[in-house]
Amino acid sequence: MEEGKLWLRCIKHNRIARDLVVPCQESAWEEALREGCHALDVSVPVLLPRHLKDWAEFKQMRFAPGDFMDAVAFDRMEAEYFEDGHPRGENRDPRNA
Repeated sequence: MEEGKLWLRCIKHNRIARDLVVPCQESAWEEALREGCHALDVSVPVLLPRHLKDWAEFKQMRFAPGDFMDAVAFDRMEAEYFEDGHPRGENRDPRNA
């Protein structure tokens, strides 16, 4: 499996207040999420079924302040997985080759 990255963004007033890129494999995204939250000094959000569905479909998740056990100083946190060398939005389905 190809090595990718998880990009975490803390958004406040529709601007990126803080962000961090954590190296990870696609199958180990939860560990990368915990590591990134620790580095950003933010509690790990509660993963709800809608987060897991968004991850499965889009490799992205959005967390509202209510998804965290502690108070946060941003409007939302976004997590997005990407791989180097694959432009965002590129369809890698072999049926479309």
